[in-house]
Amino acid sequence: HEVPFVDKSVLPEWNQAWAYPEIRIANPTDFFEDIERRYGKELPTLTGDLNNFSADYATIDPESQSWKRHAARTLPFSEGLFVVAGFLDSSLMPVTARVSRIWTQIFDYDEHSWPTQPKAADMHLFNAAWVKKQGALRARDDANDLLDQGWNHLVRNIPTGPTPAVVVMNPLAHERTDVAVVKGNFSAVIDSTSGKEMPCQKVDDGQCVFIAPNIPAYGYKVFRPAPQITHPTADIQISASTDEIANAFYRIHFDHVTGNIKSIIDLGSGRELVDLKSGYQFNQFVNVHKNSRESKEGFEHVPTKVTGIASSACPVKAKFESWIDESRTGAAIHQTVTVYAGIGRIDITNQIEHARPMFTNDCKARYRDNIFYAFPVAVPGGQPRAEYAGGVVRPYDDQLRWGSHDYLSANRWVDVSTPSYGVTFAPWNESIFEFGEIRYNRFSIDYKPNRPYLVSDAGSNRIAGLLMLNYKEANATVSYSIAAQECDWNSGAASRLGWSVASPLVARVVAPHAGRQLDTKQMSFLSIDQPNIQFTVLKASEQAGNGWITRFVETAGRATDFTFISLFPVREAWSCD
Repeated sequence: HEVPFVDKSVLPEWNQAWAYPEIRIANPTDFFEDIERRYGKELPTLTGDLNNFSADYATIDPESQSWKRHAARTLPFSEGLFVVAGFLDSSLMPVTARVSRIWTQIFDYDEHSWPTQPKAADMHLFNAAWVKKQGALRARDDANDLLDQGWNHLVRNIPTGPTPAVVVMNPLAHERTDVAVVKGNFSAVIDSTSGKEMPCQKVDDGQCVFIAPNIPAYGYKVFRPAPQITHPTADIQISASTDEIANAFYRIHFDHVTGNIKSIIDLGSGRELVDLKSGYQFNQFVNVHKNSRESKEGFEHVPTKVTGIASSACPVKAKFESWIDESRTGAAIHQTVTVYAGIGRIDITNQIEHARPMFTNDCKARYRDNIFYAFPVAVPGGQPRAEYAGGVVRPYDDQLRWGSHDYLSANRWVDVSTPSYGVTFAPWNESIFEFGEIRYNRFSIDYKPNRPYLVSDAGSNRIAGLLMLNYKEANATVSYSIAAQECDWNSGAASRLGWSVASPLVARVVAPHAGRQLDTKQMSFLSIDQPNIQFTVLKASEQAGNGWITRFVETAGRATDFTFISLFPVREAWSCD
């Protein structure tokens, strides 16, 4: 395009007054000719992560961040359901334009224009509340609507017979056993392939949870509701006491004074997962206050006493709950730790309500208060890593000097591991992790962690006064799934946890109908034969009726040949990049 107009009379004055930088007016041809003169045929390259100093703005509003992440993770499976249903019913219209519109809403949310510094004028309130927060909510709701419609189109092809059925679908291209949550009040469901009764446990909002075994890759399995458990499972190892819960994989001990986790024993290896000498307990709430916006000076505050604790166990899961009325922030904190029968992971959910420092009408007080959760992991010599959308990054080692070294923004998982052992975290609804210690306001470009601790940045008051009317609306929920593995991260254990949490099983009650075309018990539509290859997209070509587009990602950092198995007849395929 044309070179922008510049008042050239200004340049001699600048160059006479300043030695650097020297400014010259040039066009693209001048630039490329200079590159050719200096570098010839070999262009210099520099690779690494250039972490944005504003990436931790994801902590501004945990609620809308969770909506956006939910939409981004639901949308690919929603689109895939329409492709499968459209293969079975050619009259079904493609949803390409709708999907594109929802992705645009997600991109608008991610675009960096949060008004964190100005006073809360009307334009800033509109941008923060309507364009950003409500935009994330619209994206979440639209993605859910698309999932509902794709589900309905597909399940009408599954014969359920004369009674209602619970259909469980797996969004991943590998068979899995995992937790399923379904609306309804069931004592048990019966696996249609094995006849085995799976006990159900009632949870909040009129739902129940059960362990769904061997759900086919990118497919479904049918379960039949049972009026009651007639053959109780005797080999389930689930227990709870006043200060401990356990399953076959982990025994978790709690501090009855603080309500935090004191110890996690990996029962397979006998290892302790918590660094008992750390200054923090595991899943420790930490309020970090700074004296000013960019100040390094300030203080940390942690709760010292719970107001209540409770534990419970059933055939499906065991959980430990603690309640804290936090003194400095005024927050009501509800922490829940859960383990499931036969599932090798720990789920943690922290609910924070009316945290006073998260709200202020004084724009100068923004940035000064943040909420963290500390996880002092006991993996001596462990190397931390975070999964990005396009790769895996090690703090410092894979980072360029000009970006922030204080945190990384994780996509599906964060891991600390040695070649023989490791611990993986899969964040549900927040993404910013700091390593070794709390690094807020350090602005470092050369920090290298020397301890394997993880710190989750759970909330910030950077846009206080823009999204809330008062401190009573200063609420957040942050959740994590955690698992240990006796291997390095690239064995696949880290990615399996991250992908299973990001793409949970989808379970719903389906009314009786005759159905057509599909199996009455289970079916896989697509699968991959290598565990380190994940399937990310199944979509119709934007030229209607002209095939489908699939995308794959390798998750362990090694070249892999794999076989993609499709229920659909494939005449021809092309590999593109």
